[in-house]
Formats: sequence, C-alpha cells, structure tokens
Amino acid sequence: MRYLFILLISILLFVNIDAIAQNKSRTTVYGKITDEQNRPLNMVSVQIKETGSISKEDGSYEITIPSGKQISITFSLLGYTRQIRQVNPIEDQKIKLDIRLSVQANQLQTVIINERFSDKSFNFTRIDPKSAAVIPTAGGSVESLIKSQPGVSSNNELSAQYNVRGGNYDENLVYVNDIEIFKPFLIRSGQQEGLSFINSDLVSAISFSAGGFEAKYGDKMSSVLDIHYRKPTEFAGTAMLSLLGASIHLEGASKNKKFTWITGLRQKSNQSLLNSMDTKGAYRPSFTDFQGLLTYAITPKLEVSLLGNYAKNLYRLVPEDRETSFGTLNEALRLKVYFEGQEADRFDNGTAALNFNWHPSQALNLKLTGSYFHSYERESFDILGQYWIGLLETDLSKPNFGDVVETKGVGSYLNHSRNHLTADVFNIEHRGAITHRNNQFQWGIKAQHEKINDRLNEWTMIDSVGYSLPYPPQTPGDIPQNSDFKLS
Repeated sequence: MRYLFILLISILLFVNIDAIAQNKSRTTVYGKITDEQNRPLNMVSVQIKETGSISKEDGSYEITIPSGKQISITFSLLGYTRQIRQVNPIEDQKIKLDIRLSVQANQLQTVIINERFSDKSFNFTRIDPKSAAVIPTAGGSVESLIKSQPGVSSNNELSAQYNVRGGNYDENLVYVNDIEIFKPFLIRSGQQEGLSFINSDLVSAISFSAGGFEAKYGDKMSSVLDIHYRKPTEFAGTAMLSLLGASIHLEGASKNKKFTWITGLRQKSNQSLLNSMDTKGAYRPSFTDFQGLLTYAITPKLEVSLLGNYAKNLYRLVPEDRETSFGTLNEALRLKVYFEGQEADRFDNGTAALNFNWHPSQALNLKLTGSYFHSYERESFDILGQYWIGLLETDLSKPNFGDVVETKGVGSYLNHSRNHLTADVFNIEHRGAITHRNNQFQWGIKAQHEKINDRLNEWTMIDSVGYSLPYPPQTPGDIPQNSDFKLS
C-alpha cells in the first residue's frame, strides 16, 4: 500500500508539472493587415478566446497565443469582411501571418415613410419650449432660442430683436395662435425694450422658419416665428423670482373641459445689468406685462377664444459719466465724458384678438379672426455731454503708466428729443382649409387698417474745437459752401 501511494503521488506531480509547462509555452503571431489596395488598416481587432489586440497605424499587429493546440484567430473591422485563421503553434515559435481584408457592402432594407399632408411644416424647425426657461440669457425669452438657429444673429443680448440672413429686424413675422403680433415702434435699444410679447410660461409649441415659408403667413421676407399657447386640462401654476424680476402663471379648465383659461403676469427690471455698462448713472427701468388666453367650446364643432395682452414699459436714465480707452499700443487714448440731464421713456401697448374656429366636418376647417393693437409711446431726453480726449502714457518704465499725459481735444454735445407716437392697427382675417384624401387646399383673405400718428422732434448739437454742428451762419440764410452743416 505504501508503494502504491508513492506511485500515485508521483504520477499526479508529473501531470501537474507537464500541464504547467504547457501553459507557460507560448507562441507569438505577428504580421501586417492591409486592404485590397494594399493600404495598411488601423484599429483592426485581432481576437482569440483568451485575449485580443488591435493593429497599429501601419497595419502591424502582434498577439501571443498558447502552444500545443490549434487556435482560431479572428480579424474584424467595421465595413470589412471578417476573416478567421487557424494556426497550430509549436513551443517558442514565431508565426508571421499577413492578412488582407476586403470591403463589405451591406444591403439596407427598403424604408417607407408615410406622412400626412396636414403635418408638413414647410421648412419649419420645431423647438422645445422648455429650453426657454433654462437658457442662460438676460431675457430668458423664446427669442433667445431663435438667436441660436442657423442664419440668425443679434448684436444686443438685452434685446429680443434678431436679424435673419442679413435682413432687418422688422422683417420678421411673429404669430401667436395664428394672430400676428406687433411691437412698439420707437424702441431703439435693448435696454429700453423690456419684455417680449411671448410669455414662455404659456407656450406649448414653437416653430421657426428662416425662409421658404407658406404664403399664408404674409409678405415679409425674412422669417416666421409661429407660437401656440397651451390648452390646459387641469388647474396648475408656476412662479419664479430672481434678481431680474418675477413671473407667475395660472391655468385651469372647467369640469366638462369646455372652458379653459391660462394667464401670466411678469415684471422685470434689468437695473443690475445696466449698472455694469460703460455709461455710469442711475438706471431705473420697470417693465410689466399681463396676458391671458380664454377658450370656450360652444359646440363640439365651434370654438371661440380670446387673447389679450397689456404691457407697460418705463425707462428712466440719469447718466453721470463714461470712460473708454481705445487706440493702439503706441498711441493709446482715453475718452472721458461727463453728463447732465436725463432720459424718460414710456411705451404702453395692448393687444386684443377674438377668434372663431369652426369644424363643420372632419375635412373642413373655417377660421375667422379679428384683432386690435394699440401703442402709446413717449420718448423724451435732454442730455448734455462734455468730453475730454487724452493721450495715455504707454511706457511701462514710467511711474505714470496708463495716466493721461496730454489733452488732445475737448468738446460738448447736446441731444434733445420729444418724440410721440400713437398707433392703432385693426385687422380681420378669414382662413379655411379642406382636406380630401392626401390633398389639402387652403385659402384666406385679410383686411387691415393702420392708423399711426408719429411726431418726431429730435436734434443734436455738437460743439467742438474748430467746428460746430449745426454751423451758425453769419446772416440768416447764409450758409458757407464748405461748412459742416448737419441737423438731425
């Protein structure tokens, strides 16, 4: 028994030593992988069950495999036919294996897309309205999303106005629930503009076209922004408070869902932003906006809605001074301006629109819309500016580096304005659409009456060294031929 036990132990030790020796016995397989044009292929997967590798930029690869048994090596790369090679490695052997992969053409199955004619958007881009609430801009409005679209630009982040493909800002159409929206006329800068008409808390859908839109939107050439407000199904509301203002919106529906309503109140003051501008002074802007949409289903086929909006924008500025440095490294200048006077602007406008939407049948839709826009605008300022232009010290070795060492010019100017505008716009419009199978026919007619009373009283006087604008003639009616006469 003792001899039998010793013999069994010896056999087991011999088997384990042999197995360990076989496991330690490895073979290296190397080579180059190319395509059908003999060009090296990079990032080709070289794979066996135990391990794997990839080819280099010159197509070379190297992989270590166990010896003593047949091994399958797989070579694969997306877009090329996979190859599997069998090798029978011997202990401590190096095997050179060059591979050539051929391009694999994949036949895609036929894809059929069916689209209803009524769902076509005619070069419109749909935008998620939820992004307007979180976009990091001064206004946080829907127009901020539009400015990020291709072909759209804006030179003032405080303004909701934008240019499309180089056009003017007043060439852009804006619709809310198929009602054309008008903006104040006299606003000339973003700091006066206040709130955009579109309340992002009420929006359910945004479509934007930078050209090639349907004729039903009008004859302006640049773009169309088509907004649809939400139709509530239950009571809900939101509130927001920030350093720039506050907003609240409420919405609800009756038990039978025939009557729905949604309202929004906003207040904004960008005073904290204006205080960081180059022109220092007392900025006191206040912008308030209230709007609502009421909808009532008279019958299952007839629906009436009322859209109303009132905005009161007040802007007042008492400027103090402004300092700006400009020029080159060799000749740097500083402009220092001291102001007297103030600017006081007021822009009040309101919109009311009544819409009847009738569906006599599933294929026929008739719509009648009447709207009224009123704007009362006052722009008044008397601002005297006295300026100095000085040459700055640009020598870094001087102790007065960056200080004014020489006065280059002095002068003053006076801006005066008493602009008054009252605008009333009435319009009535009918639209219809009929659908038959995959065809749709649309028609429309619109009548609009505009009454605008615009009285402008604005001038600028510039008094500097060597000239004055307007040029003071020697005698009444006597203006020298070489004079710099300008009156604006």
